[in-house]
Amino acid sequence: MNIKHFYTHLSEKKFKFLTISLCGGVDLMFAGYIYHVFTDRQRLRTSIDLARDILEKANPSIKGQINEQFISEIWQLMTMSVITMLGLFLIIHTIVYAMHTFDLKMAKGYVKFYAWTTGVCCALFGLLNITSLFGIFFIPGVLLLTLGQGFRYREEIKKLEE
Repeated sequence: MNIKHFYTHLSEKKFKFLTISLCGGVDLMFAGYIYHVFTDRQRLRTSIDLARDILEKANPSIKGQINEQFISEIWQLMTMSVITMLGLFLIIHTIVYAMHTFDLKMAKGYVKFYAWTTGVCCALFGLLNITSLFGIFFIPGVLLLTLGQGFRYREEIKKLEE
């Protein structure tokens, strides 16, 4: 069975379920990755130490002003900012997916655009990180690209039926 046959013989309800499931799963993967990267306390510590060294060389009078309490507060602020941003991202996408189930044209266009662009980005990100755990992003990238093809195949069938 090829991809075209699969997507053209899938009912509209099943296609929407597949679309929302795949896109939602990728959203959760991205959210987990972003949370993992941007709330890593050691990574923040390394960045702050680098910035502190540069700032102290440029202006020796600030030596000692970046203390542990300041670093802890910065980490808490970063963590809350990331959680807020990811929460908004997931809420907005949930609304778009709900609108897609009700056949709103804007939502369908957004999901189609999301499938293509995120598919390309995920696949490239996965390939560039193939030797690490993040190489797993290649798989949803390819799945999203096939979903983009599914949108195209279904549109071709609708045009032929008209």
